[in-house]
Amino acid sequence: MRPHLISVSLLSLSSVALSSVALSQGVTELLPPEFGEVVALSHDGSVVVGRDFIDNGGGFFSIRGVVRDSSGTVSLLDGAPGFDSSDPQAISPDGQIIAGQVSSSVTFDRFPAKWNLAGEVTLLGNFLGIYAVRGMSDDGEYVVGSSSDRATRWGPTGSPEMLGGLPPTSKSLAYDANADGAVVVGDWRDSSGDSLPFRWVEGSGATTLPMLPGHTNGTARFVSADGETVIGTSYVSFAAEATLWRWTAAGGTEPFPVSGAALGRFRLSGADATLGRAVGMRPDLTPLDARPTILDVDRAATSYTDFMAARAISPVSGVDSYEPVAVSGDGHVLAGSAFDSGTGTVVTWIATEGWATGIQNSTCVHGVANQTGVASTLHIDGIDFAAANDIYLEAIDLPPGVPTLFLTSLSAAPPTTPPGSIGAICLGGSIGRYVGPLEIQTVDASGTATLGIDLTNTPTPAGNTTVLAGQTWHYQAWHRDLFQGQATSNFTNAVNLLYR
Repeated sequence: MRPHLISVSLLSLSSVALSSVALSQGVTELLPPEFGEVVALSHDGSVVVGRDFIDNGGGFFSIRGVVRDSSGTVSLLDGAPGFDSSDPQAISPDGQIIAGQVSSSVTFDRFPAKWNLAGEVTLLGNFLGIYAVRGMSDDGEYVVGSSSDRATRWGPTGSPEMLGGLPPTSKSLAYDANADGAVVVGDWRDSSGDSLPFRWVEGSGATTLPMLPGHTNGTARFVSADGETVIGTSYVSFAAEATLWRWTAAGGTEPFPVSGAALGRFRLSGADATLGRAVGMRPDLTPLDARPTILDVDRAATSYTDFMAARAISPVSGVDSYEPVAVSGDGHVLAGSAFDSGTGTVVTWIATEGWATGIQNSTCVHGVANQTGVASTLHIDGIDFAAANDIYLEAIDLPPGVPTLFLTSLSAAPPTTPPGSIGAICLGGSIGRYVGPLEIQTVDASGTATLGIDLTNTPTPAGNTTVLAGQTWHYQAWHRDLFQGQATSNFTNAVNLLYR
């Protein structure tokens, strides 16, 4: 028996090139040629993991993992001594741990493995059978996949654990784990060969998730950090294209919720179940006509080319189609492949939305200290392109636990203290209030209230309207407060944003 853990120092990262590559806002950049394809991104997208296929001659190929770290250094992921292939499959949110497998083209030995950016590769134990690594917990402590065709979780010691609650004679595969590895999702095969999605919980075992009506085959692919949301695909039959679905502990299984667009068939490439964004390909009328698709929970599905245009992301020259395959945990970085159908050229790319924090202009700094002893502050995060519809209002330094109401207007006004308040309002004209479902916020324990606003449903006294490019909208937040022990109200500063 091999030991469960084999640590090899200074063998896992072979430096290839050093360049100062910073992720730019709203652009697409080509990845170095060592990236034959993209596998995964860190939470902020600053670390990219991929793989390349190396021709060893005689019809034999080996796989070599590659990583570009946050400084721009591109490094190859080496196998341990005696292993010439490295196949990464997942990366931790902080970009420090990579999970996958190593293999030997000479002995045909294969082992699950983890790499870190300090120069160590760790081989994990297996059951001396066929195995595969597919995912990892956020903390990097747990790796999931299969060993001897059984869904398996490898723990901090590297010892494999077959997931309980699944039929012992059936093949099964784990795809993803939640933040601490206590919840695992995947699929298993029943006696008829159909694939069924499962969710395994530590201490409780595995349960089969219900599928969409009429579907006989399904896979649970991604799970949220808290383990309460699962994203997967299912089929009427293996010959049919997949339909994307979401399962929640509260609502069960439902088609992926996309407003204003029928999703239909979908080939899932990547997703973040916590964020609610999925990327992949949506086949149209013919099998050869596939549109890259970006999906946001409760927002319409869109083709990747439209997604780029709305966020002013520059395209890759010389290509005519894209396949996004990975999305960062914060949702602002995408990566994948691009193709030129005429020449057969394939390149890999990484794109950042035009997302930024603090994009507002301050129009009124007349903040009055609240019961915490400081004045609250409002700022705007997101993309200033109106078509992107991706804006968040965040108020900080508020009294925890109090209700907060966000306000908006096309006009500013001199500071005016209304009756019953110690703060001043700096909006004028027709003032709209965000009082729709889930829009009135309760300040969290850190003193923060955040609202993602829908630019196509901006409130005004005359009814909701759509924000247009060229317009400047002003924002402010009102909140409950105490002054000398008496109930009152207060305001943040006021800010504005010119939409492009």
